[in-house]
Amino acid sequence: MINSLAKSLYIHIPYCKQICSYCDFCKKNYNFSECLLFILDLVKDLKKIKKKYKTIYIGGGTPTCIEPKLLELVLKCCKNLLEKEYEFTIESNPENLTTEMLQMLKKHGVNRLSVGVQTFDENIMKILHRDVSDVEKIIENAHKYIKNINIDIIYGMEFASFDILKNDLERAIKLPINHISIYSLIISPHTILFNKNVKEMDQDEVAKQYDFIKNFLNEHGFLQYEVSNFAKEGYYSRHNMTYWKNEAYDALGAGASGYDYKYRYKYTNNILDYIYNKTLVENDEVTQQNSFEYEILLGLRINQGINIEEINKKYNINFLEKYNKQIQNLISLDLIEISQNHLKCRSKGTFVQEEIFRKIIF
Repeated sequence: MINSLAKSLYIHIPYCKQICSYCDFCKKNYNFSECLLFILDLVKDLKKIKKKYKTIYIGGGTPTCIEPKLLELVLKCCKNLLEKEYEFTIESNPENLTTEMLQMLKKHGVNRLSVGVQTFDENIMKILHRDVSDVEKIIENAHKYIKNINIDIIYGMEFASFDILKNDLERAIKLPINHISIYSLIISPHTILFNKNVKEMDQDEVAKQYDFIKNFLNEHGFLQYEVSNFAKEGYYSRHNMTYWKNEAYDALGAGASGYDYKYRYKYTNNILDYIYNKTLVENDEVTQQNSFEYEILLGLRINQGINIEEINKKYNINFLEKYNKQIQNLISLDLIEISQNHLKCRSKGTFVQEEIFRKIIF
């Protein structure tokens, strides 16, 4: 579903060489024959697009685990869809970032990597079903080809000590990277950890780890600009800001989700059904109230907060007047503040922004 207003494109390639024990995204073990069908279908759809994008993001799965020649077909199409000033991101696991892969990515315009490191601890890697050595050397080599690099780190693991988290962060900041995404471990149904009856960490302890992470990364030049994201100055993810600003984005691929201002949609996780039918498992009409509520929720996630003037104009309301009682109560609890016509979470409120949203709107 390609929308003329969207300036960002998300592509989901749902294949992995190994399934991580925590992952609940649309994914399956790599199969060349099926992947060939999927990629040829994806290329066909990409060639139909007659506009340019400011950002393209290829996620998964692990896009870089598939046959390089297949991935190159997608990269060639994407390169033709980019505006002059662009951000082109691809997700990868460290073990896929060979020199040959990096050269191919750079050749076809990829200028941002998002690398699933998750942890540097070898014992925790095994629990997460990841088995990578020499992660630091791999990322140092990747930086020779692509300068804008994000790494993902998981925290809030019941089976990992605080010292492991501290060590992960200390090793992360020494790498030639400019963006870190941190995610609390969630044990989702149907994942390997769920099936093994692994329990989530106590939320009070998760909050303590989160506060430590925020302070540590801010002190070392990685400034928080969204609940889970920290970057050096000038390296915010332009693509992800599309989501957090409630702007339209196109989507292709099994399991991919998109938004065209009128509908939020999601394609089936069934790869063959996607190829032959482009089945939508969600196609929800967006009302003005839906859009307003979503924009408030998203605005609370980012450090710059909600632009009150823009909200008033866009939705023809007086936001501060309509929700004055709720807002004043949250201010008194030191959870939010109003500064330069923006409503934003205070440090105490960052970890509970969904609860703050509910207290304002409902």
